[in-house]
Amino acid sequence: MQLDNKKDIEFEVLIATMNRTSLDFLNSMFSNAKLEDYNILIINQYQNKHQLVSNKSNIRVVNSLDKGISNSRNLALKHAVGNVVLFADDDVVYQKNFDKVILNAHKNYLEADIITFQLTDFEGNYFRKYSTNVKHNKKSIGQVNSVVISSKLEKIKNLSFDTNFGLGAAFETGEENLYLQKALNKGLDLIFVPKVILKHPVYSSGKDDANNKLIYARGAYCYKKYGTIGYLKITHYIYLVFKKGEISILEFIPKLLQGFKGIKAYKELKNQIND
Repeated sequence: MQLDNKKDIEFEVLIATMNRTSLDFLNSMFSNAKLEDYNILIINQYQNKHQLVSNKSNIRVVNSLDKGISNSRNLALKHAVGNVVLFADDDVVYQKNFDKVILNAHKNYLEADIITFQLTDFEGNYFRKYSTNVKHNKKSIGQVNSVVISSKLEKIKNLSFDTNFGLGAAFETGEENLYLQKALNKGLDLIFVPKVILKHPVYSSGKDDANNKLIYARGAYCYKKYGTIGYLKITHYIYLVFKKGEISILEFIPKLLQGFKGIKAYKELKNQIND
């Protein structure tokens, strides 16, 4: 790892990636900007000999044998040094001057601990139907993708992602929502600014609503967030998937059982932790 003692860094991008041996992937991410203008921390989860080295003073690297996006985010927070940080994945493409949009938002909303933004796909379509509320609540945080979460580092340094959720974990969804929910519970101020800062490929694991693996994970997520009411929440979710025509009436019960299976798995995991 290359970890210099850096101070007074205004803005830092925290990138999660896997099995990289070259920094070339950054060229597409920052194709609308000068890479050397940004302070970047890369968490490279690797297997075998796929370690990454940086010879650039503005790019730091931590190679990790851990797995899962939540582990990556937590490790990034441990080593981050920017006053304001932005979570990132390796398949996004940033808009020109995206950093200025983020920093200006933090200057305009001095009370904000976390500020989220918008993203589009490469066709220019919004990823979500965004709320018109400026201040986030328990409902609006469900519209947030992790790659548009910016934060004052000092406010979130000890706010960790649940490593049981997110890609590469037992339940591969919901980690950013649970993270923001934890922030709300701790009394942090969360603000939404309706400005696009990046593009993301149209496919997202979190948008494949009828996928059994996702439904299984969403069942666990619903139970963690809502307790016993989670059974109703996952049932409603399957109903919405059916209404959108993504599953047939014959698939409704099998899909629902997948969700209940996820709840059961999460309850067993929770019991193991408490033992």
